[in-house]
Amino acid sequence: MLFSKARPEAINASTPIRTIWDSYWPVPSDSAMAAKNYALIVDHLTRKHRFSFNAEESAQLLSVFNAFYWFGPTISTRGTQKFACGTFTPSS
Repeated sequence: MLFSKARPEAINASTPIRTIWDSYWPVPSDSAMAAKNYALIVDHLTRKHRFSFNAEESAQLLSVFNAFYWFGPTISTRGTQKFACGTFTPSS
């Protein structure tokens, strides 16, 4: 969900995590899927958990979502990565 990429066909319940991670790398991020996923995440946080976000918090949430969309399986806590797949901008 966070990467907004189509699921690779060869993945199943017994696929090792390294293989899963490697399988997602070449799959392009999908901006339409990202829009749907971002809306679902915001809805889940605001309706189910009853969080409310001010403008700054909403921008931070979008920034975190964009990191997953942008970097996909190369995401890291070690700073900027060499490879990126794009930036998602919500329509609303």
